Amino acid sequence: MDGTIFIKLSDGVDKIVSYLCIALGILMTVTTLTGIMFRYVMTNPLPWTEELARYSMIWMGLLAISMGVKRQEHLGVNLIVKLLPVTFQKILRIMTRVLIAFFLIELIRYGYGMAVNGNTQIAPALQIPMSYVLSSVPVAALVSLIQLFLISLDEIQKMISGGSDKEYREKRRSI
Repeated sequence: MDGTIFIKLSDGVDKIVSYLCIALGILMTVTTLTGIMFRYVMTNPLPWTEELARYSMIWMGLLAISMGVKRQEHLGVNLIVKLLPVTFQKILRIMTRVLIAFFLIELIRYGYGMAVNGNTQIAPALQIPMSYVLSSVPVAALVSLIQLFLISLDEIQKMISGGSDKEYREKRRSI
């Protein structure tokens, strides 16, 4: 078996997010180039290009956080952790994941409130509710929380089944 159900689900979520990020990156690039062309070549600037490029970048950057969570490339101090005994490393890894989960839950909670309040604001150039942009925070936090949950369940399953921790960590890094 190539991977557990948790890894397969995580890979599926990651693939969807990757394609969304690619599409948003292309949209941002095309929008920016269109804005430059209309501003400097045709001397007739389009007012919405800068705003659409900015909002695409926000969505892309926030969604990409879940890709880092899946690959366990989030901010950490590995030098100090590697000096600790293996038991303490495991405890620290669990504590880190709990703290990250708490932070993501808070982002979802406050981000949702922020997005709901954004319904009363309208983007100046695009004339869309700002809730479309502000909802990127709770959506990205939710996707990241799902990834954190899935990789944690996979790691727990691997530990219960008796796989070595070192083999597991090396296998996950190679993905």
